[in-house]
Amino acid sequence: MSRTTDFIRLVNRMRKVQKLYFKTRTQSALEDSKKLEREVDDMLEEFGFEVKRVEQLRLDATGQKEN
Repeated sequence: MSRTTDFIRLVNRMRKVQKLYFKTRTQSALEDSKKLEREVDDMLEEFGFEVKRVEQLRLDATGQKEN
């Protein structure tokens, strides 16, 4: 299988999980979506594209920013 085919399949999986997250809003779907997005970003970098990664804002249980 080619890297291009691998990439297309990965993006397809990512979109399915993203749609599941927006339908269910579950924590597990969100985590899976983020994992697949990172994998897509990694492959884009392998193909030579510049990927701007966004630092995740971490909040505690009260909604305050963690230090």
